[in-house]
Amino acid sequence: MTQKLLTLVSAAALLAACQSVDAPRQQLSDAAIAIKPERWPLQSPVIERNPEHEAKIRDLLSRMTLEEKVGQVVQADIASVTPQQVRDYHLGSVLNGGSSEPGGDNRAATEAWLELADE
Repeated sequence: MTQKLLTLVSAAALLAACQSVDAPRQQLSDAAIAIKPERWPLQSPVIERNPEHEAKIRDLLSRMTLEEKVGQVVQADIASVTPQQVRDYHLGSVLNGGSSEPGGDNRAATEAWLELADE
């Protein structure tokens, strides 16, 4: 894994691990921080698995490198990544967050967005 990709993945993992700090963790009881799956919302609707689709997914995943798989779960902000980095690191998506429009123009024309997406 390249150093840049490793750094990107480490940063993504660190952000995912961060959580609200309403109260210091050491002050919470074990019961208060216990995982309680019975409180999680039920999935709805239940999606039936299609054996043909599952086979295609397994085939695609078997042909991907670890770097490609990791890249697919990374979502970089459009202001922090270049089109070449999206290709190099196999990024699965690019987020257009606040203040990250084409050329820093929050009134960018549709054509500018299309050009950026095509890159």
